Amino acid sequence: MVWRFLLPWGGQRTMVVALPEETTSAMRNRIKTAMVVSTCGRSHAIGGWNWRSMRQDLYLDYTSINQSFLHNIGVMSSLRVLTLRGIGLNGSLPNKGWCELSNLQELDLSDNGFKGMLPSCFGDLTSTRLLDLSSNQFTRNLALSPLTNLTTLEYLFLSYNHFEIQPSFISFFNHSKHKIPEHLVIGCSLLSFLQLSNNNLYDQISPLFVNSSLEYLYLDNNHFVGKIPDIMSLPPSLVVIGISNNHLSRELPKWMGNMTGLNGINMFSNHFEGPIPIELCKLGQLEFLDLLENNLSGYIPSCFNSSSMMIHVHLNQNKLRGPMTFSLFNSSSLVTLGVSDNNLSGTISSWIGTLSTLSILVLKFNNFEGEILVQLCQLKQLTILDLSQNNFSGLIPHCFIDIPFETTYTKSSVI
Repeated sequence: MVWRFLLPWGGQRTMVVALPEETTSAMRNRIKTAMVVSTCGRSHAIGGWNWRSMRQDLYLDYTSINQSFLHNIGVMSSLRVLTLRGIGLNGSLPNKGWCELSNLQELDLSDNGFKGMLPSCFGDLTSTRLLDLSSNQFTRNLALSPLTNLTTLEYLFLSYNHFEIQPSFISFFNHSKHKIPEHLVIGCSLLSFLQLSNNNLYDQISPLFVNSSLEYLYLDNNHFVGKIPDIMSLPPSLVVIGISNNHLSRELPKWMGNMTGLNGINMFSNHFEGPIPIELCKLGQLEFLDLLENNLSGYIPSCFNSSSMMIHVHLNQNKLRGPMTFSLFNSSSLVTLGVSDNNLSGTISSWIGTLSTLSILVLKFNNFEGEILVQLCQLKQLTILDLSQNNFSGLIPHCFIDIPFETTYTKSSVI
């Protein structure tokens, strides 16, 4: 027999919680008394329990529960979903109890103060599809963690911790030397979301993402150095790659043009140099391109005018030069365009007025010249326009007073 109860979850919706029969009445009363469920940003205490539901999902997000709850976690062996986001607990996770949760499919411990090493029994969570440990203070070399056994993982969130990868670690997939745990993307063949942001990962990125169904890869805010490998076998399923705020250098790889499903490229705040590869123009699904704060040089590829899916383009703080010509002429969906702090020159082309969805246009600190075009007045969605620190001449178009400069929620800041 399993104890089950039904919780109100906003309006007519309900949230199902299940506790196994072995759970003591004292523990059930503790949970019942302490539990607070967050609904659309509001919190309210739960009263009136209904022990009839057939699901086995326990949501205790943003509640206030006692640390002893974790020490007795093993009695709930039938749990499939356990979310403890933001419950205010800290310290090390107890080693006991987790081994019994072999049926657990989703575990969320994010936004707490947990620290130290992961319990060894985490390696027994062999049914887990989603694991969120983000925003804690967990430590230790990832290659030696118990996560190596979790081959059913589809979503893995490890950002904002203190995980490390030692340069000399032995890969726990094939005992070869790498700098990212290869098993996380090869051994976990179902993994589609991997977030290792904001940790202490360092050294070079190795070409190890082979035979993976990975769609979202986030390695930003770490200490990776060197170049991106010339041959990096990323899966064709990749939708977003984020490696911003590292110390990567050399030229951007041309092979990225073969990742035809890419929707977002986020590589700002590195040391990339050389031209923007024209191969990026092959990415017909690309909506977000952020190469801000690098050392890129040369021209903005004119073939970008065929990338009509572009929504946000951030090229600020590089060494790009020359005129913009028809670089983004056909980008009818463009919302933000930032090219400030470069060496761009020439006049603003009249096609700028065709970008009807443009919300932010930042051209400051360049060498643009000539008159400020009246075509800018056609941009009725503008909220930010910065033409400062250039060589413009003539009068400011009087029609500027007709631009509403109203706030929009679709913009992406590039300043």
